[in-house]
Amino acid sequence: MHLILATPLKMRLPIIITSLLTLHLVAGQEFQCSLEKIDSSEDEHCVFRDVNLKAATAGAKFSYPAGAPKPTHVAFLSSSMKQVPSNFLNLAGPELKVLRVESCGLQSVAISSGLEALYAKDNTIVTVIVHQSGPDGPLRTLDLSGNSLKDISNVTKCQAVETLNLSGNDLGDTLELNKFKGMNNLRKLVLARNEINYIDNTGNTNLESLEDLDLSHNNILPSDLNIQIFYPLTKLQTLRLNDNLMAQLDYNLLLSIKSLKTVYLNGNNFDCTYLERMLQHLQANNLQTPPGGPYPCKTKIMDGFCCTGPVPTKPTTPGPIDPKTTTERANVPPTPVPDAGKDGDNDAGSAPSWLWFGVGAGVAALVIAAIVGIVVWKNQQKKAASNYRVPPGNLELS
Repeated sequence: MHLILATPLKMRLPIIITSLLTLHLVAGQEFQCSLEKIDSSEDEHCVFRDVNLKAATAGAKFSYPAGAPKPTHVAFLSSSMKQVPSNFLNLAGPELKVLRVESCGLQSVAISSGLEALYAKDNTIVTVIVHQSGPDGPLRTLDLSGNSLKDISNVTKCQAVETLNLSGNDLGDTLELNKFKGMNNLRKLVLARNEINYIDNTGNTNLESLEDLDLSHNNILPSDLNIQIFYPLTKLQTLRLNDNLMAQLDYNLLLSIKSLKTVYLNGNNFDCTYLERMLQHLQANNLQTPPGGPYPCKTKIMDGFCCTGPVPTKPTTPGPIDPKTTTERANVPPTPVPDAGKDGDNDAGSAPSWLWFGVGAGVAALVIAAIVGIVVWKNQQKKAASNYRVPPGNLELS
């Protein structure tokens, strides 16, 4: 302003006129939405397009199609604004249930009293204004991913939220799970891509409904991760630890999370041998370890997992039996069966024929030798009797 006043009038006039025209254009802008089905939802939305409010927003006017019922689902597409215009929020009122303001350049966003779902990803939001709080609020889904949030104290006031996506913000290198204390309806919590180094649960916060916790794509080291911080999460079924900086893990402690069914571990710095041993142990204890992906591994790959060092060799195991082999045979000629009369034939449990022939010949030789021996012996006896016969008359009787 001081610069404008110090400028000669002739030079000030274009600046003043431009400013007045800008305010006039903004004040005179009117936007009407059209009922459409957008890609990301099956529900019909009233869609505002090309709402570009780079200056003041108070004068912009918004309207719904004439004769149509007041819409409950509204989306802003291809738009640019620093905040959702107050004139629109006044028009929407408590009937607004679902609001989509993605990639609109927002720096702040308001959660109105009747809102059930807010999709505000990929903006530059640093401030969240909440008009509902406590466990009885209507908000169930809140997507604030891809923003610039550092303080989430207002967000966690919405204690009825069931799905909370805070990925891609700036939550700091240390994350305390007790920040979410009281969010007992929370079933899915996404904290990926926040450059988190350390996780703690000093108050042993029990998020009693939490089933899916996503800590992927952070900077978590094994020395900074105590698996026992997850023990109070008694309903936890899925834990995503993929794409961190871990080379080791107290993986046996994962088995003490009794509700845990699935853990994602890919994209870390595990040695291939260590990784194989860990996966085998977890899988043997009924904990699923899907690789996810596909992963563009910069190192080695083993069964879909990225790892470092040599890949361990695996013993050869028989492949699965082809069902066809039980009903169909391969087209191979049958092995010929020898004739029964040929040498070398074998019946099951019988001796070969040449053995029987040898036994028979041996027995015959023994019989012939015995007969010849007997004949020779009898002839010798006859000769001996004739040589030693006593003459008659010389026989003395005693």
